[in-house]
Amino acid sequence: MLLRWYDTRILPILLGCLTLEQHAAFAAGTLKWEAMDRTGAIVTLVDTATPSAQPEAPRFGARLIALDDQQYALLVDASALDGLLRQLRRVIPDELKRVPPKELTSFVSHCLELAVAAGLKDLDRQTQFALLGLCTSGRAYEQPEFRQFMAKPPESLDTFYKGIQALSDSVWNAGPPLWEASPAAKTGAPA
Repeated sequence: MLLRWYDTRILPILLGCLTLEQHAAFAAGTLKWEAMDRTGAIVTLVDTATPSAQPEAPRFGARLIALDDQQYALLVDASALDGLLRQLRRVIPDELKRVPPKELTSFVSHCLELAVAAGLKDLDRQTQFALLGLCTSGRAYEQPEFRQFMAKPPESLDTFYKGIQALSDSVWNAGPPLWEASPAAKTGAPA
């Protein structure tokens, strides 16, 4: 239930931000814990040979698991990338299936960093920003017209969306779509 409102792919981040006492309480009784990360790779989060090798777990209680502001912020930041990836997969699912998960995650993470740095704090505008990047392998971000638009990005989604759509063909054609530029797409290898 602790992860009820989080995508469990942030579990490595949660375990990494816990204090030793919190970690012992959270993972008490666990011999081995594996999870799939956002790229689809299996990672081992807890691996203890025997139950006796684990430290004595303190009583599981709200005081031990309550996260401080910094810990909570790490989880919110981690869930932002997963939320953006999920939204993009809803919008252009077939295209994104052609991009290897590690490459897609890395690219979208970079787009998210740029979007947040430009003042785009909401998922909807971040999605439009990332879509333009994906459609041009990020080359649109280098275009003077786009940089001018992003110097003061519109606050409303509707105005932001219309502004992105109104960018000239030189911005929209600045580079190939990531799903065509990806090495896996070029070789025909499955993503």
